[in-house]
Amino acid sequence: MTRSSLPVLALPIFGLALVGLYRWGSPESHESATLLLLSNVVFTTTVALFIAALAARSFLVSGRPALLTLHIGMLVWGVAALVAVVGGHVGNYNITIHNLGVAASGFFHLLGGLYGRRFEKYSARNPSSWLAIGVACGLAVVGVIWMAAQEGWLPIFFVESTGATAVRTAVLAVSIAMFGAAATLNALRYWRSGWRFLYWYALGVALIALGAVGLMVQPTHGSWLGWTARAAQYLAGLYMLVGALLTVKESGAFSLEERLARSEQALRAQSSLIGAVNDNTSELIFMKDRHGHLTYANAATLRALGIAHLPAGARDADYFSVPAEHTPIGQTTAASSRPARSWKPRRSSRAPMGSAGYFSRPRVRCATPAAQS
Repeated sequence: MTRSSLPVLALPIFGLALVGLYRWGSPESHESATLLLLSNVVFTTTVALFIAALAARSFLVSGRPALLTLHIGMLVWGVAALVAVVGGHVGNYNITIHNLGVAASGFFHLLGGLYGRRFEKYSARNPSSWLAIGVACGLAVVGVIWMAAQEGWLPIFFVESTGATAVRTAVLAVSIAMFGAAATLNALRYWRSGWRFLYWYALGVALIALGAVGLMVQPTHGSWLGWTARAAQYLAGLYMLVGALLTVKESGAFSLEERLARSEQALRAQSSLIGAVNDNTSELIFMKDRHGHLTYANAATLRALGIAHLPAGARDADYFSVPAEHTPIGQTTAASSRPARSWKPRRSSRAPMGSAGYFSRPRVRCATPAAQS
């Protein structure tokens, strides 16, 4: 096992601990309003607001929607954790606010995972306005939850010595599903991009989901099972903080995506240079997949074929006639002893009227193995 995989061990360790405490642990309460307040402030609120600030700064630079949803999700998670414990409230009041805050945060984390996977290349046109709307939205969500709990508009979430009600179980089950899906999506993004922040972030989101499982099955708030579930979520905050600090250290800037943005900018510049070279050469350059579908053709090839762009589903057989005795590279046959012949562009019915159907310059030679020897 490598050092980079050691943080993953937290998931099975906490999972086994929760199972053991649920099966054999004591239901006696060890609740402490002071310890809960300090733990939430240090490990959840402070960490969440720090990452929210990083995400906001990065969103203003890149305009990626996934960063905005990350900012809102962390903002809701951190502020809800603080509001739930201010005033020394324990029991149904703080459990209701915390659980609904986790659910709302999970929605935004899942939305960020979906945006990051399917709309990575899109960016907001006016990031500052969208950020202001996002901050207002996140604070409004927490405000509505707090007011509803304060005024008694919500159903009971937790009954002492009985455990969670059906409403709380449903809310936490939905939260677990959203955080689990968000962890999976961000883990897949990490495997594709290698961005280290996503590694720690995905583990943190998974730990939040695991902690929510423990909170859902605890019979008494403040039991050892409940504190273990809280510890899993506190560790989730630390994991995300480690990922954020490592990213800031690598990039040398107060941004989550500075290094990634520089890499993408270099790749775009390299791609543009290669495209410019291909489109300004007189040589015919094209690519096709294993099924014969043309996937790329440079400007010289398009001019030779008399088309402006490649139609969807275009095949090489629609535009080129390849001699039957032509042998693909890497294959040899006894019949490949004839002289080399040319590939000739075929007059295509897709080409516009009056366009040239054949090359006006020397044809590209496709030598057979016999001609190469």
